[in-house]
Amino acid sequence: MMNNLDTIAYSKITNFKMFSYNCISHLIDNNEEVWKLLFYNDRDAWSQPNLTTDQKRSLIYSGEPDETLFRVFMSEKQVNAWTNEACILRIFPFGVVPENRTINTSIMGFDVYSHYRIDTLSNYTTRVDTIVEELVATFNGANIGGLGRLSFNSAMQKADKINSGGQIPFGGKRITMSTKQN
Repeated sequence: MMNNLDTIAYSKITNFKMFSYNCISHLIDNNEEVWKLLFYNDRDAWSQPNLTTDQKRSLIYSGEPDETLFRVFMSEKQVNAWTNEACILRIFPFGVVPENRTINTSIMGFDVYSHYRIDTLSNYTTRVDTIVEELVATFNGANIGGLGRLSFNSAMQKADKINSGGQIPFGGKRITMSTKQN
C-alpha cells in the first residue's frame, strides 16, 4: 500500500509562472516613487505627481511588438537593443534552490537599468540607486501572494545581494531576494 506522503510531500513550485506578476501587483499598490522614476524621464521625476493605477499598468509589457514603449518587464531577456533614454525594471524568477524534497528557496531578480543621460536627478541622487532603495524597502519582509515572504538576507540565501551591471549607454543594478517555500 502506497503512503499518501509519498505522493504529496514534494515541492511543486506552485504559482511559479505568477511570481513576477504578483510582485508587480504588489509594487503597484505599495510604492509611488518607483513608478514616477520609470514614467517621467526628466531630472525632476521624483517630484512629479503620482501615477494612476491605469498609468502604472500601461508601463507593463505584455507581449506587444514594440517593447521600447514599456518600462516594466517580467523577464530578464530583451529582444532588441535600446537607444532611447529610458529607465526600465525587470522583475523575474532568478532561480530556485531545492533544499530537500519538500522545501526550496525561490529567488527573485529585480533589474533596474537607466540610460546614463537621465540617471542623475535634480535632488543629487540617481534614478537607479533610488529605485533600488525603494524596491528593497517595498519587498524586504513583504508577503507576496503565491510566493511567500521575500527576504533580503544573505544568512538565509547567499544569492541575496545587490550587484552593478549594464552596458553603455545603460547602467544599472540587480537585486536578488529570496523566500522559503514548500
